[in-house]
Amino acid sequence: MDNTQQPPQGGVPVAGQPPPPIFIILMFMMMYFYSSPAGTSSPGMASPRQLFNAKLARDTQALDVLNQTRWGDFAPSQVGEDKVLGADARYLNITGFRQEDGYSWGRLGKVKERFGILQREVGIRFGKEGLLEEGEDWAVYENVTGVVRGPWVRSRGAGFDNQGEGSWNLNISAIAPDTDWAWQEWNRNITGRDGKAMIRIEDFNGPRGQAERREGKVVVPGAPREVAATLTVQDESSTGDGWDMRLHGIQWPHTGSLVLTTTSNKFAGIYGLPHLAFNKDEFNDTQRMLNKTLGDIIRRKQNSVWIDMRDPWSDDSNMPVPHCEYIVYVQIHPIKKDQLGINDKLNSKSDKPDLQAVVNDIEQELRFPTGAPYVKAPPLDMSLVIFSPDCDFVLESKGPPSYVAAEGLHLQGYKQEVYVSRVKNWLLVWGAAIFGQVFLLLGQMKDASTPSTVSRISMYTIGTMVAVDFVLFFSCVMVGSSVPSVFPTMMLTGFACSMGVIMGGRFMTDINKVQAPERREREREREREEAQAAQAARAARTPATQPATATPVVPIIAAPEAEGLPLPATATRPTTINDVPIIIPSDQDIDAEIAENIANGAAAVPLPGNTQRPAAPQLTSRQEFAASFGPIIISTMFFFLISVNSMSWPLAARTFYVNTLVTIYLSFWVPQIYRNIMRNCRKALLRKFVVGQSILRAVPIAYFYLKKDNIIFSQTSATSMAILAGWLWLQVWVLFAQEVLGPRFGWPKGWLPEAWDYHPILREDDVEGGEMPIGLVQIPSSPTLERTGTGEESRKKHDNHSRTVDCAICMNALEVRVLPATGADDSSSTGAGGVQGMLARRAYMVTPCRHVFHSVCLEGWMKFRLQCPICREPLPAL
Repeated sequence: MDNTQQPPQGGVPVAGQPPPPIFIILMFMMMYFYSSPAGTSSPGMASPRQLFNAKLARDTQALDVLNQTRWGDFAPSQVGEDKVLGADARYLNITGFRQEDGYSWGRLGKVKERFGILQREVGIRFGKEGLLEEGEDWAVYENVTGVVRGPWVRSRGAGFDNQGEGSWNLNISAIAPDTDWAWQEWNRNITGRDGKAMIRIEDFNGPRGQAERREGKVVVPGAPREVAATLTVQDESSTGDGWDMRLHGIQWPHTGSLVLTTTSNKFAGIYGLPHLAFNKDEFNDTQRMLNKTLGDIIRRKQNSVWIDMRDPWSDDSNMPVPHCEYIVYVQIHPIKKDQLGINDKLNSKSDKPDLQAVVNDIEQELRFPTGAPYVKAPPLDMSLVIFSPDCDFVLESKGPPSYVAAEGLHLQGYKQEVYVSRVKNWLLVWGAAIFGQVFLLLGQMKDASTPSTVSRISMYTIGTMVAVDFVLFFSCVMVGSSVPSVFPTMMLTGFACSMGVIMGGRFMTDINKVQAPERREREREREREEAQAAQAARAARTPATQPATATPVVPIIAAPEAEGLPLPATATRPTTINDVPIIIPSDQDIDAEIAENIANGAAAVPLPGNTQRPAAPQLTSRQEFAASFGPIIISTMFFFLISVNSMSWPLAARTFYVNTLVTIYLSFWVPQIYRNIMRNCRKALLRKFVVGQSILRAVPIAYFYLKKDNIIFSQTSATSMAILAGWLWLQVWVLFAQEVLGPRFGWPKGWLPEAWDYHPILREDDVEGGEMPIGLVQIPSSPTLERTGTGEESRKKHDNHSRTVDCAICMNALEVRVLPATGADDSSSTGAGGVQGMLARRAYMVTPCRHVFHSVCLEGWMKFRLQCPICREPLPAL
């Protein structure tokens, strides 16, 4: 028995088995290509290894400078001082921190002063030697992972004049000589006066450091924490959501202050970060942390055999482009007692809880839920100052003390755990709304279960709903797969959207199957009209003097068969129209062939009277799917691609596009209104379906238009939402008015195609034309078919010109109003054409075969059969 272990399927090695030779060969080839020497590159071009070594040398040199410098070694001349380098002006030998680089470091002192003003405004005060003073009871979040958003303005006042002049005089080739820039045009240059800013902060949860020490009324700083952030700055000149950049920096938990900076080939911001701190203690703490962090990264790169040009603190390693560098000072607003709901009436100091301990408990429960009760987490508020040393501008968040609270409250948002919880709650509510839409759709499908009722519904109305549900389902799948924190709730909402797509698609297939003959008939009618128009045009172009072509007259020979004798074999057979051969085209469309012959000038061959038209071939399931979903899928993908592209448009253009797209979406009742008018259909959809779908589809949109702190931080507009809601409400009222007043009420008859009116105006003079419904005609010298009465009731009916017949469906009496020949004016409000007369005619329905029934009875009958209950004549659909 052979016990030799067989290799697994696919050539994948398993534990205890050596890898196949091809795997080893591929590994050696990859190592050879990635670690090839410098000489293998093309002449005049640096190899990847050379570029990697040059970058590693720059990082090592910058780290050495960081290790050797002390507090005060970076002291550039400030605005208002002598610009000539003096004995007290000092710079660093780091890219971007050198004097010859030409960066606008003269504003750094004013930037720190401005940030200090924002700190004092929220209650953070520093005493001598940079020690934090104790004041009012407050606490700050130690873990500031979250997202905030708010307005910004360009800083103004002394030291902030003539901004934006630095970037035009810089020689980036001299600043970073080893960098081959992709292009020379600068990015991230903010030229507007105000705009929006959003920052997402990630706390790496580094070492907490030593405990805080209190010396009198001051607090000794503890160890900082390493943080990263993604900053988005938007102004009127930017496209999309604005400029995005990645920043890294340090947070001091005891004060809630952060210093963040960008890093690139022309600005070693992370290596000079300690010199951007506010005092010596913060410099020392930051230097110790960065020495360890940056040193570990550089050592890993030196010991690696692979070429890794990426930097964890830079965002332009793959394609270096010149852009403005950013230094951001962020202050977390302290949390007060009233925000935590702590009673301020406690007299004993020992009874007062430690605010920082309460905040720490909230953070612990948010990050690691145990089910313990905790106070609702206060919002995350921040103030910031943005300084660009190369592009020479200073921005700050808009709010007190320079601006009143009504103009701005700096940046506001939520901690990440709270934000994710809000997103989950909104997704659950949204999913419940989508499930409600599905239930309403199922109720409408149950009501429209026959060809007669299905033919009334507009496929474009249902198609618009299905298209939006499909886009939402696709979006839920993409977002849910990329954001693990909301994956379960997002998939639940996506499942609800998929149910809407499946049910709506099933309904659209039924609608398309019923309405397909109607569309083919319209196409044939259009082709016949075009053929007739072409024939008329040719006849008009024919000269009047041209003699008409004589049509040969074929003599008609009497058939001897009429006398019982057969024709001789040599006798000429009479030419009759029935003997003309009929050639049926391959597509079985005889009308189209006749129209084509007429258009080409050929004589059309009329069909014999006893010839039956060939039945149209039955559509396959694939053809039905293509006819139902083809246009919708194509239009949906078109709008989806445009929507993705619109994310890079300017704010004004993108806002206009979003409002236009939402307006088109909320116009989903317009196709149904149009179909009701063209088909003279009074009631096609259930009232609960119309009202429910309108509310459930408008509420999620209203959330983004009305709620200021929505989950995507979109700009609200109550005016736009009022216009959209009014437009949708108008459509609903038009549908209800069509049900009560009639779909063609108020429309001129000449504007609309002919359609049978089941609620006509009945007059006595219609008897002579034979148009009076059967059962209402009074025949002279014979018993009247009208029900007779006695006394006052009979005289009242006669005066009101009312007649009574029996409804053949319910066998109950039906009272019909018949106007005299010289009746009231139809155009008056009380006349037959007015609202009162129209409402009176809604009680009965008259068929083309002149039978009259109750409206409710005949409508119920026509849901199942489009035949007259009495004579079985075909009836036009409602």
